[in-house]
Amino acid sequence: MRNSLPDLLIEFFSRNDFLQDQFVFISRRDGHLLYSNQDKSSSQSAAALMSGLWQAAQALVNFIPSDNQGDSFRLTYDTSSKGLYICPIIVHKEEYYLGVSYAGVLNPGQLKQNIKHTALRLSDFINKNVGAIKVEVDKGETYLFQEISDEEMDRIFPYN
Repeated sequence: MRNSLPDLLIEFFSRNDFLQDQFVFISRRDGHLLYSNQDKSSSQSAAALMSGLWQAAQALVNFIPSDNQGDSFRLTYDTSSKGLYICPIIVHKEEYYLGVSYAGVLNPGQLKQNIKHTALRLSDFINKNVGAIKVEVDKGETYLFQEISDEEMDRIFPYN
């Protein structure tokens, strides 16, 4: 069994042409970039933002009445031809996030279906091919940007 998740991600996407025309990135819960098919510097920022966005969305889900705790959520922010789609991937009981940014898509419904199928296939591939993964973050509830000041946020993500 291989123990490097980033190596497995590279192998998976090199063997399959899934989403090759889209900006694909995968991150851990703490926002650390594990894989991207684009420039690493912008991908790291996207991964950190995606993880924070997912955690915020999960907190908001608590306001939605639900009978079923097993609901499977995904997050999408889009127009009719471009957008961002995020879905979780579970590997050895750890949650990772697959993000896909797309533009100029004629059939976004089909693309979203492809993303969901890719996430399932990727999860199966990783779970079959990697040993237990040591997660470098604390097992307690940790949140991205939990101890960061407004000034630090302004330096990281300037708004002008």
